[in-house]
Amino acid sequence: MGIVYEELVEQFGFSPAQMIMIGLVKAGEVLEVGASSGYLTKEFQKNGATVDAVELDPCAARKTKEIARQVFIGSIEDENIQKLITKRHDFVVCADVLEHLVNPEQVLKFLMTRLKENGQIIISIPNVACWWMRITLLKGRFDYEESGLLDKTHLRFYTYDGFLELLKRLSIHTVRVFPAETRIPLEFALKKVPGINFIVHKWLKPFLVSKYPNLSVSHYVVQAII
Repeated sequence: MGIVYEELVEQFGFSPAQMIMIGLVKAGEVLEVGASSGYLTKEFQKNGATVDAVELDPCAARKTKEIARQVFIGSIEDENIQKLITKRHDFVVCADVLEHLVNPEQVLKFLMTRLKENGQIIISIPNVACWWMRITLLKGRFDYEESGLLDKTHLRFYTYDGFLELLKRLSIHTVRVFPAETRIPLEFALKKVPGINFIVHKWLKPFLVSKYPNLSVSHYVVQAII
């Protein structure tokens, strides 16, 4: 899993969600869950952060070990790994991690205990209820892919509204939600129409994304506190 996303970063650069997360993590102690080879770790360090990382893939973890303060090699769902994470942190970062877990709610409960007072948890997550996924389902298709919404390693699928409700049930208080990747119906076709592009870009799309995030947002970042 980690290698696929490392290759995507190398080929295309950071995704919109990753760029948002880099901007949210400031100086302090960070627990990065699912750090892969450390491409985000490096950026957090540039912001003045000290990073402890958890990574399942031993090959990726070895790369992260060269730059992070401490690396825990194994699953964040493993109680033995959790027992090793004794420090509290200013930030806990889960960049596209929770959808890969068997029991993400239990992991979130644990991660809450690893936050300092006034600490933040920053999560990026895909929205399986975006409108083009609904159309795909209407066509009877649900085909797993190497990455993205239907990543073949996803074990959990969340909607925009449903994930925020999950955080609320766990007493994790959402501070702000950042739509990272958005699309509205006929967006690309409308932008080709003379005079319409400005209306779509400046008015129609922002309005629809704000009004109907569960339809128009495919990937988003949540900034939250406990």
